Amino acid sequence: MRQCRSVLPPTEEEMAAAEQDKTTRRVQVPSLVDLCLRFVTKHFESVCMDRIVTFPEAEAALIGSMPSNLVHRMVVNLVKDSKRVKAKHRAMVETFESALQRARLEIEQLECPAATASRWIEQQQHFEQRKCEVHREGISLSSVESENRRLTTAAKNAEKNKCRLEAKIDALKAENISINKASKQAQNREMELKKKLVKAGKVTRVPNGHYTRTRVQLRRSGDDARRLDIGGSSSRENPENTRTGKALLKQRQSRTYRKRPRAEGSNIPYPKSMRIQTKQ
Repeated sequence: MRQCRSVLPPTEEEMAAAEQDKTTRRVQVPSLVDLCLRFVTKHFESVCMDRIVTFPEAEAALIGSMPSNLVHRMVVNLVKDSKRVKAKHRAMVETFESALQRARLEIEQLECPAATASRWIEQQQHFEQRKCEVHREGISLSSVESENRRLTTAAKNAEKNKCRLEAKIDALKAENISINKASKQAQNREMELKKKLVKAGKVTRVPNGHYTRTRVQLRRSGDDARRLDIGGSSSRENPENTRTGKALLKQRQSRTYRKRPRAEGSNIPYPKSMRIQTKQ
């Protein structure tokens, strides 16, 4: 509070009270005797007091020879002088204290801008750090966005490939169904042909109850088969059996061709294990 009051200017009431004190205060004019005694006892402390300490008896006799009124005045002047000196010292101390307070306030006022400048420097450094962090985050964000775009493009391409593969799978399924149907039809035709061959083999029986003797066709490279030698006088005597044997021979000598899957119009024959063989 004292510092704040010392910094603030005095109010009007305080100024009026100070002026009134100055006007009401009376200056006491010392008398001539007091002035003379003050002049005489000017160096009393430096001379008489030292002599009292060093020569107390002589000084006591000197003081005792003086009139009591003079001694009283001297003592009163000494007391007043000591009070005046103390007041002067007190005023000087107060002046020095006020000067010290003003100096401290000035130091504080100077320290405030310094502290503000230091805080501003710290905030500037903090701002630079945040700026670098934001820059790094922006770089990482751009890399993440580029990676996201790349992944999005890859996902679109994968979706297209998935649709293409699904279409291929559907086409292959449809083709597989058609192939299964064709294989079933081929098996049915094969079974019908086998049945016809079995029936044709049964027709070649002779009237006397003996079967026509045939040899199994040998499959070799080249012509694939030889003619069947239908022996016996019964075959020569029966022209109907001869014609049937020739038809069987022609059918066996002819190669069996089938259309292979996904290669229509191919003349490549099936392997020997898949060719039609007549059961004797």
